[in-house]
Amino acid sequence: MQSELHRRVLIGMDGLRPSAELLDLLVELEIGGVMLFKRNVESVEQVAALTRELQSAAGGRLLIAIDHEGGRVQRLGPPFTQLPRGADVGRAGSVDLAFALGQLAARELSAVGVNLNFAPVVDVWTHPENTVIGDRAFGSEPEAVAALGAAFIRGHQAGGVAACAKHFPGHGATETDSHFALPRDLRSLDAFRAVDLIPFRRAASANVASIMTAHVECPEVDPLPATLSARWIREILRGELGFRGAVLSDDVEMKAIAEKQDPAEAAREAFRAGCDVVLVASGSASQHRAWLERLAAEPPEIPEAELSAGAARVEALKTEWVYGRPLADPRKAGTAVPAPDGGRLVAEVERAAKLA
Repeated sequence: MQSELHRRVLIGMDGLRPSAELLDLLVELEIGGVMLFKRNVESVEQVAALTRELQSAAGGRLLIAIDHEGGRVQRLGPPFTQLPRGADVGRAGSVDLAFALGQLAARELSAVGVNLNFAPVVDVWTHPENTVIGDRAFGSEPEAVAALGAAFIRGHQAGGVAACAKHFPGHGATETDSHFALPRDLRSLDAFRAVDLIPFRRAASANVASIMTAHVECPEVDPLPATLSARWIREILRGELGFRGAVLSDDVEMKAIAEKQDPAEAAREAFRAGCDVVLVASGSASQHRAWLERLAAEPPEIPEAELSAGAARVEALKTEWVYGRPLADPRKAGTAVPAPDGGRLVAEVERAAKLA
């Protein structure tokens, strides 16, 4: 139980190179992967060298993830192609352009050793005062969001990097930012079915590698936040929508969750609810070791069949997107980024958005 759950955790790190303590933690506890943030990024060559060092230490088995949506949420600055906002992709309204953007993003991420991208956002933006989603969304019409999201997913995964549709079951109708407090959505399940679940159903049909949960409380469906809700994850996402890929929690250190639970407690509840992978974004290796030890000391009670199924889904994710992939080469990465057609493609999206 202890080792298996450690394999199903993604953690953040500090600095531009891994500390000896972090490398020890990755190897000793067989941590599932690492998330990169702006604090870990200096240049194309440095990111490639960082992922190479991480994978070399861990035997090439790590998920290395990043938020690279486009617009205001992308951790990689120039010379990486600066992808357009989801809202501009939505205005352009072209599934061909969405596919091409997904493929372009994956090509650049793959060149520096990233194998999982927390994108696309498939939230349907229906509340004008919702700034945490806002222009990150493709729009406010569920069928259009679904079509563009599925196209981005297909392009991204054709480009060689796993995609992650987020934030299930939908964060677009709330006012509160879950980074700072727990949002509440008072709509019924039928209301979610009519709007928010449509893009997630389409993402599942497009064989998206992973779906990320939202820290959103929907009391008409379940009193627990979706990240901690077996009804949302096991009954609706798995049962009703038929999703068979990996379910990732959003960062459990966000205040929507962390105000009431520390990472060990939140991880226990998320695993029990049906999350396959739990994200903890802070960078301190010593802090990670402390909460992982608490998780090991008091593991969640999960039926053996569910435990095995979760482990199998994480293993399938790594088999397809991690194992056997060549390590990033800093010299080659420097010539692969930016992609030669990146500027042209972004300009095409921006022109189409202005004409819409």
